[in-house]
Amino acid sequence: MTRPNQPLKPEASRVRSRVIGCLEDGFITVLMGAGYGQLDGGVPTPIPAARIPPHLRMPNTELYLIIQHGQIISVEPVSDDNAA
Repeated sequence: MTRPNQPLKPEASRVRSRVIGCLEDGFITVLMGAGYGQLDGGVPTPIPAARIPPHLRMPNTELYLIIQHGQIISVEPVSDDNAA
């Protein structure tokens, strides 16, 4: 997991997302891009539960997905320090 406010590699992106819940066994579904422009509701995206720390799995938890080359490489919490 990257540290909050740690510079990202140039090819990595931080996408704000919101947890919906566990809709499929072994996966946590998040709304990727929730609150951004035409993606206001976000895009439902299943992520293996093992990729998301237990304290970030509750419904409506906001988190950042760190994406590099189209793959989720890490997850970090949204806090006052790194809120956008």
